[in-house]
Amino acid sequence: MSDSLDRLVAGGRMMAASAARAHGVSPQTIANRVRRGTLKQISRGLYVSPEFRPGAWYDFQVLALRCPDAVVCLYSALRIHNLTTQLPGEISFALPQGRRAPALHDFRTRVFFMAQGYYAYGIEEKNLDGVLVKVYSPAKTVADCFKYRNKIGIDVAIESLRECLRGKAASIDDIMRAARAVRVEKVILPYLEGITT
Repeated sequence: MSDSLDRLVAGGRMMAASAARAHGVSPQTIANRVRRGTLKQISRGLYVSPEFRPGAWYDFQVLALRCPDAVVCLYSALRIHNLTTQLPGEISFALPQGRRAPALHDFRTRVFFMAQGYYAYGIEEKNLDGVLVKVYSPAKTVADCFKYRNKIGIDVAIESLRECLRGKAASIDDIMRAARAVRVEKVILPYLEGITT
């Protein structure tokens, strides 16, 4: 049991209690290790070795492990894709409509509830320091920035489009397919023409 725990948190990795259970480790064993100081609880159901030091993607990792359905979106997705210089003080993520948002007290979050078709379109997984984090593709992120322009600002949407094209993170066709999927094709087209002509 102890060996399984050590392997799960080796190399500075986070371990979810559910992963420990899947490896035959009981909650009592985890509690004993926390009490002895050979395991550290960093969030509800998340554990690390005592030597663990949070990295640049710490909040995103916690989100992914605490809420597997969360898909990083908007500002936060732009950051993961290296398409913005802005660093908002919260993590934006999407959940399907009807799903209850988790209680995350470790950092500030902003939840966007999306209809199933919008939610499911363009999900990718990125390995952020050993944790797979769901994030929308660059094209879907740009389309979402235009869809939620009244909440995040049209300047953010325009910057996302410009940076996505400049960095070749997505093609015009990819962006227009995503725009059609979230029904902002007519909104985005004039800005796309202005940037590309």
